[in-house]
Amino acid sequence: MEKEKNKIIILSIIAVIILITIIILTAIFLNLKKEENIVNDLQNNTVNSNTNNVVNNTVENIVDVNNTAQNNAIVNNVNEINNEENNTTIEDPKQEIDKSTIQKQVDSKESAMEIVKENWGEDSNVYFSFDGVSDGKYYISVRDKETHTLRTYIVNSDDGSFVIE
Repeated sequence: MEKEKNKIIILSIIAVIILITIIILTAIFLNLKKEENIVNDLQNNTVNSNTNNVVNNTVENIVDVNNTAQNNAIVNNVNEINNEENNTTIEDPKQEIDKSTIQKQVDSKESAMEIVKENWGEDSNVYFSFDGVSDGKYYISVRDKETHTLRTYIVNSDDGSFVIE
């Protein structure tokens, strides 16, 4: 009888340890997935910004659209002009982004959110949502509980200035 009690206690302890291990591993996995989503969002914003720089520079009066050599030369020329104007290099959209750049962007996003929260004031009837970033300006919306946008702030987190739409 004593041996059976000991077996049951040992099996119970093992089951609890396995359960705790599963919970811890799940929490770690969810945290990694969340960080991966943040990295993907930041990479997508960077790629979209670079793509917009190229798309906004259109070439007019192309006489022969079938002449791909001429078209490639024009596109390359536009990219070079764009790079000179923006002082940036447009590389492969799948380029690696180092962790310090990601952290700086996450910090800027959080800073923009805090600026909006401070300006709006304490209000339990609203929540703040990050809507995107463009040209270093963060779009933060103030929404009611039914997800209606009440105001949209465009925040420059570098100097703390903002515009309310």
